[in-house]
Amino acid sequence: MTTHVNRRPLRRFLSTFTAAGAVAATTIALNVNPVGAAFIGDPYETRFEIDGNTRVDNVIAGQDWESDPASATNLNGAPFRTDEVCSAQTVPDPENPGETISVDSTILTPGSKIDQIQVDNPPVQSGSILTKGDICSVWQSWEIVETGGEYEFIFYGAWTRPNVNGEINILYPLLGEDTTTNADDLLISYDFEDNTNQTTVTVLNWDGNSWEPTPPPGEAFEAITTRGGASQTQDSLDPFTFGEFAINLTAAGILPQDGPCTTFKAGDPMSRTGNSQNATLKDIVGVPPLTLTNCSEITVIKETAPAVPSGSPSFDALITQLDEQDVTFGNTQVPVELVVPDAPSVTVGDVLISPDYFVEETALSEGWSQVSLVCTSWDPIAGEEVTVTLFGGDPNDLSFPVAPGHTAECIIKNIGPPTVSVEKVTIGGVGGPFDFTVVQAEAEFPILSATTTEAGVPAAAGSHIVDPGSVTVTETGVPSGFFADDLVCTVTNSDGVAQAPIIGADVNGAPTGVTADIAAGESLDCLQTNLAAGAVDVTKTVTGTSDDWEFEFTISPVPAGETATKTATAPQPTVSWGNLRPGVTYTVTEAPVDGYISGNVVCDGGSSFTAQAGVTSTCAVTNVELADVEVTKSVQGAAEWSFDFTISPVPAGESATKAATNTDPTVNWTGLAPGTAYTITESTKAGYLPGTLECGGTDGVGTSTFTPNPGESVDCAITNIGTGSANVTKTVPGETNWSFDFTITPVPVGEAGTKTATSGAPTVGWNNLTPGVDYTISEVVDSDLVVGTMTCTNGASGLGSSTFQVSPGGTTSCSITNTRITDIQVTKIAGGPEVLPGGSVDWTIVVKNNGPSTALDVALVDKLPATLVLTGVTAPPAWNCSGTTTGVGGTVNCTTPDLVPGESATFTVRSVVVDGLANVTIQNVAVVSTSTTETTTDNNSDQDSVFVPPIAILPPTGGIFGMQVGMATFLLLGGIGALTLGQRRRRATHP
Repeated sequence: MTTHVNRRPLRRFLSTFTAAGAVAATTIALNVNPVGAAFIGDPYETRFEIDGNTRVDNVIAGQDWESDPASATNLNGAPFRTDEVCSAQTVPDPENPGETISVDSTILTPGSKIDQIQVDNPPVQSGSILTKGDICSVWQSWEIVETGGEYEFIFYGAWTRPNVNGEINILYPLLGEDTTTNADDLLISYDFEDNTNQTTVTVLNWDGNSWEPTPPPGEAFEAITTRGGASQTQDSLDPFTFGEFAINLTAAGILPQDGPCTTFKAGDPMSRTGNSQNATLKDIVGVPPLTLTNCSEITVIKETAPAVPSGSPSFDALITQLDEQDVTFGNTQVPVELVVPDAPSVTVGDVLISPDYFVEETALSEGWSQVSLVCTSWDPIAGEEVTVTLFGGDPNDLSFPVAPGHTAECIIKNIGPPTVSVEKVTIGGVGGPFDFTVVQAEAEFPILSATTTEAGVPAAAGSHIVDPGSVTVTETGVPSGFFADDLVCTVTNSDGVAQAPIIGADVNGAPTGVTADIAAGESLDCLQTNLAAGAVDVTKTVTGTSDDWEFEFTISPVPAGETATKTATAPQPTVSWGNLRPGVTYTVTEAPVDGYISGNVVCDGGSSFTAQAGVTSTCAVTNVELADVEVTKSVQGAAEWSFDFTISPVPAGESATKAATNTDPTVNWTGLAPGTAYTITESTKAGYLPGTLECGGTDGVGTSTFTPNPGESVDCAITNIGTGSANVTKTVPGETNWSFDFTITPVPVGEAGTKTATSGAPTVGWNNLTPGVDYTISEVVDSDLVVGTMTCTNGASGLGSSTFQVSPGGTTSCSITNTRITDIQVTKIAGGPEVLPGGSVDWTIVVKNNGPSTALDVALVDKLPATLVLTGVTAPPAWNCSGTTTGVGGTVNCTTPDLVPGESATFTVRSVVVDGLANVTIQNVAVVSTSTTETTTDNNSDQDSVFVPPIAILPPTGGIFGMQVGMATFLLLGGIGALTLGQRRRRATHP
């Protein structure tokens, strides 16, 4: 439900219910005028005045409904007031601006009647309601009052409605614990009759079919109703009708003093507009529930010195009331038994509330005395916690109160004789028996013994009551498989304060006793810890190919009864040591073995380990078998050979470089670390091709890198092939001082592609030829020579070149002959057809090379006949004519080293006809020669002639006839000469 709360500060007041005459009826009719509230019987104080208003009364200083309940120390149930919307509190109408409505968010379903509902779960809804049945506010609270030495439970209620005429009946539910029935519920019916101004209060009880009034004592009620109006102008409730009541639930028998224990919860007040079974219910206001009960509980606690005494003594106590009223329903005394240390406290429930409870201890074990008995509880009258000392304190403390909702607690302290107790704890294992002796004044108590069944859980060896003074506790023996740790004993005084521990430190695992002084009420509590021996397993793992190995392991320090060194083998790879003392650090070492990489012994995360009680430590070591590699060398094309191989990195103890020879073609290295990349390199050697070194499937040219596995034998192999050679011999018949170039393709490594053969060194060659490769040697063509045929062993012959292959280590020989062939010619022409006796005649000589080769050592010889006198010769600059002889029958002798094809050389030979020679034809022959073979020598000579006419007698000069004869002679001779020259030219052209 929706509750609209409008609280105002409450003021403090005090009111007294005064005794009044008894009312012997179920209902009480009260005057509507404000009066002081009164209950029939002994006077007792209440915190509210039942006077028909909520304001402070000016005559009687009291507490009223609008006062602050927090200052009323024994009032319970705040907040006391609950408001909701009623017809006197309108709200804006959301559908009609400017108008107001009064709609209650929670009303009882129309038509509901009291006999037809479950009071702790009534049917509700929202809606409008008749003004006279509309509840605006309700109050409720409770308090405990004391009268006649006992507590009585007062329940208060109040309500308001709009100040209108009409009867109203307000029902306050008291709900039992069973929510499924009305059988354990009550209704307080507050009935106001408007026409008579009378108020009637009735308690209704469910009989299974209907709510019927029960006849409570009349003095248990007080009620009053006040109408608002001008006469109440000082009252803040002027617009309302106000009603209030008080009910003594104890006097009414609802929460009886002598029980049984009963508990109610105050439910939500309801209204109806008539006090009859047929009247329908109207309004309901939800309130915080209040718990109303006449019972509580008492806890009795035993505290002893020592706190854990020997023998678990039992103590008896008794709970009573000073006035001998019931403690629990039907029992005036409740006995309590406390056992220390097993059951040192007992809680007694369903204790009836009362102000005069008393606890006493009725029996003590031998040697024990009482120190104090202190009870702490709640005083419901003062509204505070109280502490009383029933023994060992203020003699005026006779009893303590027990109030609802608060557990009273009593602590009984006792002091006992000094005791000695011993407990055994084993760490890492269980076992026994472990024996102890307790010695005092040279007297030894019976041996105490303990056997543990759960590691780390103390096992009692026993205890002794001893006399005050010095006492010694000692563990007399430690079973096999255990080491004694420290014996720790603590003296606890009678106040429960423990002194500093006394430690009997173990000496190399042997027990040491503890001596202490103890007095009455003190205890000497000893705890002896024994540690189960530890152990260690060392497991050997070998990575590699070997299945037959053994390794020695040594432990330090050596456990008692064990050997220092043990051997792990392939069939039994684990060695163990037992009887390790906890807390001692042990180191396991491995002896190195050739052919293996020594591993690191790792024990529980380190190279050493500290033994733990009852724990088998584990050590592990892995050794890796070293690898090896072997390189086998093969050579093709050589009978004797030696090759160097180098490994990197160099295995420990090995040399980096080793040589393989034709007599021992294998080299090897041992001690290779698995997982390391190794590279084997073959040194290069002239005359051999680099081989492919293959190691473990990894290929490389000249080198191989491989990573061996543990224990692996890596095989490497390499074949080297001897390189071949080739040479070519050049022959040029008939020539000296020549030079010719030869080329090879492809060019062998380290060689020149072109080499020159000369007349002085006619053979050239190449090395480092790869077998199986086609090589071609070619002659660089010289136009002066005729291309020859080159022949090579293992090859094909060809003009100027040959292609061939060499065999491993083999030599291919080639040869070629080149010849020089040329054609030189000479042409000789006389200076004229005739020459007078004694006259000069010049001869023109032309020497030409018609090819195809250069003519070498060319010589021109012109032997003049005796009819001519050689006077000189003119030659080209390249010609040497130093061999020429002049004079009668002289000889022209000129030479040149070479004459290239197409080249010509022109000479002029000057001569004079010998005197006296006439009528003679003079023949002159020129001859040319060369050391080079010629294709023809028919044109190696040429001749020409000149005619010397007879001598004529000429007439004297100056005569006509003479001139004519001379002219004729000249013309005749000129014509003959011209004819002769023309014929010579034609011959020269067509020899």
